[in-house]
Amino acid sequence: MVTLNIQSLTAGYGPTTIIAGASACARPGGLTVLIGPNGTGKSTFLKAIAGLIPATGSIALCGLEIPQRQRSKTVSYMPQDVGGASSLTVLEVVLLGRLRSLGLSVPAHLPTEALALLNRFGIGHLESRSLDALSGGQKQLVFLAQALFRDPDVLLLDEPTAALDLRHQLVVLNAVRDHARERGVVAIAAMHDLSLAAQFAQEIICLSGGTVVASGPAGDVLTEERLRDVYGVEASVARTHAGFLSITPLRPCA
Repeated sequence: MVTLNIQSLTAGYGPTTIIAGASACARPGGLTVLIGPNGTGKSTFLKAIAGLIPATGSIALCGLEIPQRQRSKTVSYMPQDVGGASSLTVLEVVLLGRLRSLGLSVPAHLPTEALALLNRFGIGHLESRSLDALSGGQKQLVFLAQALFRDPDVLLLDEPTAALDLRHQLVVLNAVRDHARERGVVAIAAMHDLSLAAQFAQEIICLSGGTVVASGPAGDVLTEERLRDVYGVEASVARTHAGFLSITPLRPCA
């Protein structure tokens, strides 16, 4: 099993430490959701795992530590902000996910695979459209398809549903969870919607103050006491008729 082990991870920007000695474990075959208040270091945590910023500590797959310079070969990272102008078509952007394996010509099967991913997200009809012509939510779906198309061992997604409507939130999270199951991938997504996180996560990692304060199944992590301690809110945690946890914030703590 391609288990991701994170030990004593410390990272920041310049003299400012954002993540301080965080340790966690993420198993393959499902979605691990990273939660925590604004400014607690979720994006920094993901960037440090991906090797995009300087960090200390250990990042290991199957017990073997991955040096920072080699993580781009095994880790696919989609940032929170996928903005930017490009005249490339949607299909071309997805194909760039396999840039390392592309030569002077594109093998015939790759566009077919890329289009299948676009269809999975309901945007196959946009394959020939310029990226510049898309809405923010559509761009997010394109770059998510690109991240999956890379076929990594570890998939890191920073708020992948932030710009999406309700239907596409469900489409995306189902697709990511299914992809992780089918490919045995470690998938970690930072999210703010705790009810949605509880519905899709096999495990939740909770960050607060730059370190991991809890991890495990949603029912163990998302308690009223922890929401009070971490988010500073009084909240109701209950089971829906479908069996999922539903988190309703009631009021800020005094």
